[in-house]
Amino acid sequence: MLPIARALKTLEEKTGFSKAFSRATESSDNWPARWMTAAQVNLELKERGFWASARSVVHQDARDRLVAYHLDQLVLQATHAGGATGWKRFDGQYKLNPVSKLLDTPKTHGSARRSQRSAPRTPVADVSCQYGPVLDMSPMGVRFVSEREADFMTGQKGFIRLKCGAQTVRVKVRILWMQDGIEGLTVGCDFRRLEDEQRALIDEILEKGSQMARNADAA
Repeated sequence: MLPIARALKTLEEKTGFSKAFSRATESSDNWPARWMTAAQVNLELKERGFWASARSVVHQDARDRLVAYHLDQLVLQATHAGGATGWKRFDGQYKLNPVSKLLDTPKTHGSARRSQRSAPRTPVADVSCQYGPVLDMSPMGVRFVSEREADFMTGQKGFIRLKCGAQTVRVKVRILWMQDGIEGLTVGCDFRRLEDEQRALIDEILEKGSQMARNADAA
C-alpha cells in the first residue's frame, strides 16, 4: 500500500475521514458549483473547518495530496457506478455532479475511460516498466501496476521506461487516474511529446507484447 493510501486509511479509522468529507461536500447545501483543483477543494474544506479537531494533526503540506488522492478514488467510484452523478474530473479539476457538454455520460462501467482515449488499448504480455508489469497499452498511452511504493499523483508528469525483451524506450507520461488494489496500484497514463523514434519503438513493443498476449491466451 502506498504511503498516502496508508495515511488516508489511518485517518479514516481514527477520524471518519470519508464521512466528514461527504458531509462537507455532497451533503452541503452551499458547496461551490464550479470546477476546482484539489488545492482549491482543500481550501474550501479548510474554511469549513474540515481540518479542525482530530484531523488538525495532518501537516499542511500533506493535506492537498490527501484530498487529491481521495477525490481520485471518488471519481473512480462514480465512473464504475455509471450515470452522471458523483465526483468527476476533467483537465486536472474536480466537480461534484457536473452538468457539462465536455463530459459524456458513461453508458457502461468502462466507457468513461474509453471515451477519453484517442486509441483503444491492447492487452500485452512480457512488457514492463520500472514500477512493474504493463497490463495494456496503445500508441497513445499505457496502463501498468506499480509493485513498489511511489508518490504518484493524478496529473503528475514524469518518465517511465518501457521494456519488452531487448527493446526499451524511455517516454514522458502524464498520470490520468489511479486505483489501489490487491496486486498494487494500477496507474493509467498517456504519452507526452513523443518523438518519431520513440513512436516507432512503442509500436514495436506494442506489436510484440500483444502477440505474446495472444499466444498466451491460445496456449
